[in-house]
Amino acid sequence: MTSSPCLVCGSLKFRPVFKPKDGGGRAFERCLDCSLLQMRPMPTEKELFDFYQTYDVVGEHDAYFKDVWGPNALQTPEGRDIAERASWVLGIAPKPDRLLEVGSGHGLFLKVMRDAGVQAEGVELHAGAAKKSAELYGVKVHHGTLESFAGDRYAVIAVWDLIEHVADPNPLLAKVHALLPGGGHLFIETPDEEALLDRAVLLLARIGVTWPADLFYGIHHLVLFRRQSMRRLLDRHGFEVIDIRPAETYVPRIFRGASLRDKAARVGLGALFRVARVVDRQNKMLVAARKR
Repeated sequence: MTSSPCLVCGSLKFRPVFKPKDGGGRAFERCLDCSLLQMRPMPTEKELFDFYQTYDVVGEHDAYFKDVWGPNALQTPEGRDIAERASWVLGIAPKPDRLLEVGSGHGLFLKVMRDAGVQAEGVELHAGAAKKSAELYGVKVHHGTLESFAGDRYAVIAVWDLIEHVADPNPLLAKVHALLPGGGHLFIETPDEEALLDRAVLLLARIGVTWPADLFYGIHHLVLFRRQSMRRLLDRHGFEVIDIRPAETYVPRIFRGASLRDKAARVGLGALFRVARVVDRQNKMLVAARKR
């Protein structure tokens, strides 16, 4: 389809996996050398910008985002996940003096870390979310991308649910590496493309039931990793992986409606996720790495 190389290993050997309906004719293709699944060719910067303008990050309409901006945000499933994530970070990197979250969104993670005594700052592309979170939680949030960020050194950098959304993770990780001192820590949350969910979704697509794959494999997910491809990418950028653990999406976050399809999806995914926990194939991974 295109001669663009694999973003992890540079290979030109791919096989098509799935063509999402919102992909503009593009397809997800798997690298036959390192297993990375990436969209080929990638959307343009304008296409991605226009797409993300549809995200209700500041919580004006979307029920999920309304919840995480609310006064009881830490009591929501997302809030509890954030608190657990913060505890995991502090268990690996206790008492960091400065922390940067890339793609800080609603700012709830920054609040939790600030309350733990960490000088926490964010970088957020959405101007409204950057302004609102800074005012709500009294933290510093820089509007823009990490690549354009002229920040100082940070002991910890967190990249939650972001790396799969960028057309090329290499400049992002190069910048992270430059902002960390030797021994500094990087934390990542991203989908695990080897999850039981992904196997089930792609199996359904092969027999003609494509709407689950269109939901999970759309233009919002451009690069999808397995644990081995994530390790390879981080090693390439001078990081030593010290922990990879499973995580999972809260099912009603995606299927919140009262339609028959949403109800069936909640039941089906709930059962699938219970099996995934037993076989260690949850739909996300949490990665901790140290700069060499």
